[in-house]
Amino acid sequence: MSVARSAALTLPGLALGIALAMTAASGTSFAVDEATKSAVRQACRSDAMRLCALVQRGGGRILQCLRDHRADVTPACREALDKVPADATAPPTPAANGSR
Repeated sequence: MSVARSAALTLPGLALGIALAMTAASGTSFAVDEATKSAVRQACRSDAMRLCALVQRGGGRILQCLRDHRADVTPACREALDKVPADATAPPTPAANGSR
C-alpha cells in the first residue's frame, strides 16, 4: 500500500478520533459546542496526522496530544484549540457524569 493511500485511510480515523475526543470531553462540566468541535476537526486534521498518528483514539488522547504539541501545530489549529476549555480532555468524574 502506498504512503499516500495509507495516509488517506488514516485521515478519516484521525478525524473520527478528534470528534470522539471532543464528544467525550462534552461529558465534562465544560461542554464543547458542535461549531467548536467542527472547527478543531477541520483546523487540526493535518496536525493530528503529523503529530499524533500513533496516539490511540478515544478518551481525549488526540486532543491532549495536539495540546502537548501546541508549539508545533499550525496557527489555525492553535486558534481552534484555544476555544476548547482547558479541562475538556479530562475524563468525566463521578460527579460530572451523575454516578457515584
